[in-house]
Amino acid sequence: GAQTWPALARLVALAKPSLACICDVKTVMDEEYVRLNKTRVLAWLTCKLSQCKQALSAQLHGMDSSSQDTYAAGFLSEYLSSEWSAALCSHLGLDSTQPAHPGILTSRPADTSNDKPVDKRPRLDPKEAAREATRKKAAEKKAEDKAKIAHGTAKISSFFRPKQTPPA
Repeated sequence: GAQTWPALARLVALAKPSLACICDVKTVMDEEYVRLNKTRVLAWLTCKLSQCKQALSAQLHGMDSSSQDTYAAGFLSEYLSSEWSAALCSHLGLDSTQPAHPGILTSRPADTSNDKPVDKRPRLDPKEAAREATRKKAAEKKAEDKAKIAHGTAKISSFFRPKQTPPA
């Protein structure tokens, strides 16, 4: 371990105090053994969930408690494996089958019975919309100009080129 990777000793020194939060730690004959404890991990994740809710309080304003839990769990699930995310949702009594993205999560399924397809174009910045309109006008003008050109006629510049004499 430490012989092959010298930074391991520093990492263990930093992680050791935190391991007791999520693991069972036993000392046997001056050696420490750790085993991940699911109950402790879920308690730690629940604590992180409440910290997340406090940090996101501005976004969660106006939501009921269940929706806040679902939103915060979705936020945390972006950093968790699918197994731990499902375990957290199960522990909190939330629906783990819903998507884990916070913007999509809700505490109850959405009513899609009267949804109508909406055919809206994305909103553009006013400056971008003006540029787009200018581009469209230029493209239309170019198409009109091309239509005006008579087919089979030579350009006027072709009259001012030196004539080529055919080879003898």
